Amino acid sequence: MKRIAHHPNVEWPPDPTGGSFAKGEEALPCGQGVLKEVVAAKNSKDAEVEIILEHRGKDHHAWITIKNKDVDFASMLRSELGKWRGLPIEKIGEKEIAD
Repeated sequence: MKRIAHHPNVEWPPDPTGGSFAKGEEALPCGQGVLKEVVAAKNSKDAEVEIILEHRGKDHHAWITIKNKDVDFASMLRSELGKWRGLPIEKIGEKEIAD
């Protein structure tokens, strides 16, 4: 078992830079927000995990890159993350998952 934030296959914290922002809208600071939703994989070969974080009353999309592109690991991570909805993302990084 390894903490998510220190797992060798997980790029942590989630990257909030993939989305676009309206003029004057503030980008989500990396490593902040509360996990609101884990987005289902778009296809069976999706090795990136998309999540929705809530920060200051707004929803923000962020992405967790799986370094070795292991789709089974990504699927397991999605399932585990779903158990921790409502927790701050920094707390989730301290949760343990299988190697």
